[in-house]
Amino acid sequence: MNLPRVDVVIASNRGGPFLDEAIDTALDQEGVSVRLILSGRCSSGARPVVP
Repeated sequence: MNLPRVDVVIASNRGGPFLDEAIDTALDQEGVSVRLILSGRCSSGARPVVP
């Protein structure tokens, strides 16, 4: 059975503390195939949240 496909875009600017929960929430959706697209702006000295 092919599930409906949903694209989820998460844009973050200094949202590191909330990214884990946002990603988990997007990927926990039932009944759909999720493609997660992350967009963020890293300033110098910022450590990457997603390797």
